[in-house]
Amino acid sequence: MRLVEKSGFVAVLSGLLLTSVIGLLLWGDLKQTAAHKNYDRANAIKSHVTAFGALAMEALQRPSKRIQQQWTNEAQRVRDRLAGPIADKEADAIQLEMITTELSQAFGAIGFDNKNASPQLRRIQIGRLIAKLQQMTELADRLVENSQANRVEAARVFKTSVWTTVGLLILGVPLLWLGFRSAALKPLKELTRDVAEATLERPLSAAAWQRADEFGLLGREFAEMQNRLISAFDEVADKARRLEQSNRKAQEAASQALEAERRTRDALDAVRDAQAATAQAARHDTLTGLGNRTLLEELSLELTEAAGDSRPDPCGTLLLAIDLDRFKDVNDTYGHAAGDAVLTACGQRLRNRIKGDRDFAFRIGGDEFVLILDFDGSETHAQWYCDHLLDELLCPTEYKGIDLSVGASIGLALLAPGEPLLNALKRADLALYEAKHRGRNQAVAFSATLGAAHDAKLRLINDFKTALERDEITIEVQPQVCARSYALQGIEVLARWDHPERGRQSPAVFVEIAEELKLQADLDRRVLDLALDARKTIEAELGYIPQVSVNVSARRLTSPNLLEELRNRPDLPETGLAFEVLETAFLDSVTGELELTIAALKDLGIKIEVDDFGTGHASFASVLALKPDRLKIDRMFVTGIDKDTQRRDLLRGIVDMANHVSVSTIVEGVETFGEAEAAAEVGADTLQGFAFARPLSVEDFIVWAQKQELRVA
Repeated sequence: MRLVEKSGFVAVLSGLLLTSVIGLLLWGDLKQTAAHKNYDRANAIKSHVTAFGALAMEALQRPSKRIQQQWTNEAQRVRDRLAGPIADKEADAIQLEMITTELSQAFGAIGFDNKNASPQLRRIQIGRLIAKLQQMTELADRLVENSQANRVEAARVFKTSVWTTVGLLILGVPLLWLGFRSAALKPLKELTRDVAEATLERPLSAAAWQRADEFGLLGREFAEMQNRLISAFDEVADKARRLEQSNRKAQEAASQALEAERRTRDALDAVRDAQAATAQAARHDTLTGLGNRTLLEELSLELTEAAGDSRPDPCGTLLLAIDLDRFKDVNDTYGHAAGDAVLTACGQRLRNRIKGDRDFAFRIGGDEFVLILDFDGSETHAQWYCDHLLDELLCPTEYKGIDLSVGASIGLALLAPGEPLLNALKRADLALYEAKHRGRNQAVAFSATLGAAHDAKLRLINDFKTALERDEITIEVQPQVCARSYALQGIEVLARWDHPERGRQSPAVFVEIAEELKLQADLDRRVLDLALDARKTIEAELGYIPQVSVNVSARRLTSPNLLEELRNRPDLPETGLAFEVLETAFLDSVTGELELTIAALKDLGIKIEVDDFGTGHASFASVLALKPDRLKIDRMFVTGIDKDTQRRDLLRGIVDMANHVSVSTIVEGVETFGEAEAAAEVGADTLQGFAFARPLSVEDFIVWAQKQELRVA
C-alpha cells in the first residue's frame, strides 16, 4: 500500500473520531438547551394559571367586564405557551389546554354587565370556576415537575456525552498514533537512514526517491489537513462559546423567571389577603363583628343547596329575630356613642350563645339581630331558651358610669325540613311583630294562627289596591245630638269598605293598609267626596243641613296640596264642615307649618275637631295651642259614668278645661241614656253613641231623622 493511501486511511479514522466527539457534545448540549426552554415555558404557564386564580378571586369580590377581558387575555397566553413542543409530548399539557378553553367559555358566559343577574348566582358560578382552577393548578404543577425532571435528565445525558467523548479520545488517540507511526514515521526513518548512507558510489535507489516524493506530497496534504482541522476546531470553539453564552442566558432567564414567579406569588398572596379582608368587611358588621345581611343571605343559599344535595338532618334549627326596644331613646338622650356601646354589648351576649360551627349571629339592621342555632328541642324548650336570652339582653350596659337599659322583643321559629332559611326567617319576623304588638319585652313563637292572619292581611292589601278604582269605598253616618235637648246637631261621616267577599269592613281593617300603600290621601279625598254628596242629599230631603264631620289623617293634613285642592273644589261649603283629626297626630309639639295649615282651613270655613281626645300622648296644652273648635272625648271616659263618681269627676275636669278656653266638647260612645244624662250634667255640649243611633247609611239616616220628635238646634 502506498504511503499516501496509508496516511489517508489514518486521516479518515481521525476525522471519524473527531466527528463523533463533536456530535456527542452537540447532541447533549442541544438536549439540555431544549429541556431548559421547556422548563421556562412550564413555569410561565404556571404563572398564568396563578393569575387565573387571582382574577377569579377579584371577580368574586368586584365583578366587572374588565376582569372578564383580562381572563380572556390570560387564557390566550396559556394557549400560546402550549402551542410548542410541550403540547405535542405532554398529556397534562393537552388536558390543561382543554380545561383552559372550557373555563374561558364558562367565564365568558357569566353576565358581569347584566344588572339583573343575581349576585348570589354569579358568586356560585365563580366559586365553581375556582374549584376547577384547582385542577388546572395541579396540572401546571405536574408540568413543571416533568419539565424539571427532563432538565435533570438532559444534564445527565450531557454529562454522559462529555465522559464518552473523553473515553473516545483516550482510546482513539493512542490507536491513531500507532497507525500514524506505522504509516508515516517508520517509512520516514528508513528514508532518513537511506539518505544518510547515500554516497556517490551508492546513490539513492529509485524506491527511495519515490518515497521522498510521497513524503513531499504527504507533507503538503498534511499541511492542508492541518489548516482544515484548525478551521474546524476554531468553528467548534466558536460554537462552544455561543452555546456557553446561550446556556448562561438560559440560566439567567430561568433565575429571572423564578424571581418573577416569587414576586408574582408574593403579590398574589397580598391580593388574596386584601381580598380576604375585604370579603370579611363586606360580610360582617364593623361595630359588633357579627355577620351582616349579606352573609345571612349567602348562608341561606348555601344551606338550601346543601339540603337539596343531602339527606335530611336529624338536628333542627332555631331562628330568632331580635329587635331592641327603646334603643332610639338611648341614642337621642345619650348620643350615638352610647348607642354603639349598647349594640356592642348585645352583640357580645349573642356571640356568647354560639357554641359550635352550626350556630351563627347576625346584625342585619340598626337594632335588629338574627340568631341561628343548632337546636333539637321542642317549641317549649325554644320558648324557655328565648326567655333566658331575653333576661340577658335586658341587663343594663354601663357607659361612662351610667347604666343604659333597653328592652328586647324576640320572634322565634323552628326550621321545617326542607324549608329555605329565609322563609323561616320571615316567619320569625312575623312572630317578632306580634311580640311588639303585645307590648314588647317578650318572646313569641310563630304559630299557624299568626301565619293565617298574615296571609289574610296580604290578601286584604292586594284587594284594597283596587278598592278605590272599583268604588268599593262607601260611607255611613252617625248622628250627633245636643246633650240637653237631644236635638240633631250634626253627623260624623264614617268610611266603610264594601269588600266583595268579606262584606262591609270598618276603618280599623283598612286605614292601616291605606297608610302602608300610601293611599291615605286618596282615601281621605274619596270620603270627602262622598260626604259632600251626602250633605246635598240630606239637605234636599230634610230641608236643613246638620254639621258634617269628616275624619282626616295626619298625613293628609300636612300635605302641601291639601289647601289648593280644597280652594279649587266648587262644592266646598262656606260653613257646616268640620275635619276630625286624631290627637296622636299632634304629639307633644306643633310645628309652625301645621299652625298655618289649621289657620288656612278655618279661613275656608272648616272647623277643626280633635278626635279620641285623652287616648294619645299629646299634652292638653299642645292640643289647645292649635285652637280647635271642639274636643271629641273618647268613650273610655264615658263608660259607666252614671255609676262611677270618680270617672264622672274626671270627665268634668276635661270639660271644664275645654270650656275655660272656649272649646266645645262632644262625648262619643254614649250607649245608655243614664250615661247621656251624666255627661250632660258635667257640662258636655254634644253627645254621640248607640243610645241615639248606630252608624247608618245616608238613606237610613234620613228616615231616622224624619221619625225623631227632635227639634233642630
